[in-house]
Amino acid sequence: MSSLMGFSNRWRSASELKQSDHRYAIRTTLLREYKILLSDNIFSENSDLLESTVDTGSAMVIYTPTVNALYGEAIRRKFSLLKGGERVNFFELAVTEENKEIEMSLEVCRLAKEVNLPRNGQIIAVGGGVCLDIVGFAASIYRRGVKCIKVPTTLIGMIDAAVGIKNGINYEGKKNVLRSFYPAEYTFVCPCFLKTLAVEHLRSGFAEAIKIAVIKDAVLFRQLVNVSAHINEENLQGAIGWEIIDRSVAGMLTELSENLYELDSYQRYVDFGHTFSPHIESATNYKVSHGEAVAIDIALSAVISAQRNLLAWDTCHVIVNTLKSAGLRVTVPGEVETAALYESLVAIVAHRAGALNLVIPVTIGTVAYIEHWRELSCGQLQQAVTYLESYDD
Repeated sequence: MSSLMGFSNRWRSASELKQSDHRYAIRTTLLREYKILLSDNIFSENSDLLESTVDTGSAMVIYTPTVNALYGEAIRRKFSLLKGGERVNFFELAVTEENKEIEMSLEVCRLAKEVNLPRNGQIIAVGGGVCLDIVGFAASIYRRGVKCIKVPTTLIGMIDAAVGIKNGINYEGKKNVLRSFYPAEYTFVCPCFLKTLAVEHLRSGFAEAIKIAVIKDAVLFRQLVNVSAHINEENLQGAIGWEIIDRSVAGMLTELSENLYELDSYQRYVDFGHTFSPHIESATNYKVSHGEAVAIDIALSAVISAQRNLLAWDTCHVIVNTLKSAGLRVTVPGEVETAALYESLVAIVAHRAGALNLVIPVTIGTVAYIEHWRELSCGQLQQAVTYLESYDD
């Protein structure tokens, strides 16, 4: 397949040992490429992408019950057409945000052990962001790491969860406490899956697209404003949908590429919408989905910026109204107390090495940081929460 030429799937490393006077040091480098490709449908009989990427002699597929019900037959038929495809093992795994725990990743490891998946084997995950995180984390720890291929079937998976190299699972009631950096070998983004995606899942992905648009892409932002009121009817299937997905993926990758392993800094523009949202999710027992929580976080951050006279109120209103127009909630749920939301920043500060690094918009395409926790008071957060209540129907 010509689109895959020039890529290498091998880890490439170089190490140097230094020693003197009973002291030793190893300096090592590790290089790897990972690939994200947009395709109509990799499971169609006309696509040859799987032939180019799957080793049928040592592969297993994990999909969710929903994916199995909608696409399982087509997926299994496509693999049966591959040389040696009858050797591929298929497993259905019921995953939710509520059970996105270490036990689910260990279940993937158990299934891999059951089929004696070798160290050079491949685990192929087909599902939403939760499925991709669980399988990706399992792939990173099974036999010190086996290859992983991700096929996201939700919009949020296509433009966020499957784009980076992080895998996160929840632990003791806290969102994504257990994490690994582990690039998928390939990620295939197929907008065809959106045809059967429920509108609430489209909205969740829309929030992540807004995130990218606000931090770096005014053209994308205008496109999202234009389709926000028609997200259900549009279903993101036409040319505009492809461009939105393509620009969102490109924008996310551009930002990640500058600090992929978060070694240079804990300040990341892509953390926009991801400071208050973890607590909103967990405090509501995940009744508020990740995308919905991100939308609330974006709205809060925009209002906080406007209250500090950094963001024009007109622009703030456009951001919030675009989220609202897409059917996303922008108000903090009643069961989430502002004091608890503020105190949840303790965990964020710990994760960001002692800094809050709250990303706030300045213009569409420009952002700033509130670096220190105490630069934002609980009273200021309450003012933003109260202001947004005027948007509640």
